[in-house]
Amino acid sequence: MTQPFIEISGLTKSFGDKHVLTSVELDVAEGESLVLIGTSGSGKTLLLKCILGLIPIDKGKVLVGGDDTARYRGDRRDAFIARTGMLFQRSGLFDSLTTWENIGFRALQAADSDRQQVREAAIDKLVMVGLDPHVADLSPAELSGGMQKRVGIARAIFGDPEILLLDEPTAGLDPIMSNVINDLILDLVRQIGCTAISIDSDMAGAERLGDKVAMLHDGRIIWHGPAGDMMGSGNDYVDQFVHSRAEGPIDMPVVAP
Repeated sequence: MTQPFIEISGLTKSFGDKHVLTSVELDVAEGESLVLIGTSGSGKTLLLKCILGLIPIDKGKVLVGGDDTARYRGDRRDAFIARTGMLFQRSGLFDSLTTWENIGFRALQAADSDRQQVREAAIDKLVMVGLDPHVADLSPAELSGGMQKRVGIARAIFGDPEILLLDEPTAGLDPIMSNVINDLILDLVRQIGCTAISIDSDMAGAERLGDKVAMLHDGRIIWHGPAGDMMGSGNDYVDQFVHSRAEGPIDMPVVAP
């Protein structure tokens, strides 16, 4: 069997007495698009941050290409970060910067960066996500929600990363724009040849975007399989979640005001 490109084993993370992730086991093949699903607060965003190394894990390993990323330090860690693109849930654009400066933000931090070259490269990414070059000089406040998502994606793919992490890429968008963004991401993943892990609360979007789907519940991966099998997984927890049923093994208490 081919070794997974991203291999997560026994990943555990707690905050005091609150155990959020408990012995998470997950493999992602090179070039695969995996979608994470699960209830709010199940630790999906935390898992992405642990993979990226933004939050240190308590136990377990995150292997990328067979290397333990927790051991990365200095230049080696910087090189790993440079291989990774991240789309934050609310795009995470800097209000004080223009669109192209947001896209090329990482490159602009280098002491020897050439602003004109970075601007040209940023415009290339804008075109890849279907936006006109003139958008480069607009501020985030001048962009619609869908345009901001596209700019966030352009920033995530700046530098053609090997790994793409996407936190709710279609949150807050209408169904038509959600489909446009999902198709765009899938096309970019195929063009760049990167490995993608996305969080998606829209089940139609998850099926559209993912080669595989994994459900995180109670700190563990309770189901992992082809996206086409998700709606008929045979797992009671997955079944309740994907069909939006109030009744089932997932207890979602409602606190009265």
